[in-house]
Amino acid sequence: MKNIILFTVLGVFLALLAKSRPALIEPPLWWMISILGYVVCTSGFIFSELHGMPMFKFDRDAYGNNYIGEYFMRQ
Repeated sequence: MKNIILFTVLGVFLALLAKSRPALIEPPLWWMISILGYVVCTSGFIFSELHGMPMFKFDRDAYGNNYIGEYFMRQ
């Protein structure tokens, strides 16, 4: 059942990609996608650096050893 769902989703994605090919050739669309990606990917990093927030959340296990509990803190 999982394979059927996977191949159905992939087929729909490829069909949508084929239908939207004329729009994907336009440079202004790729410019907007790149600007949006830049803003989304860097805004959280810059905020964290400016406010001195750590990137990792460290926890302790039962033996007192440190380990990384979260790779990107939710704050």
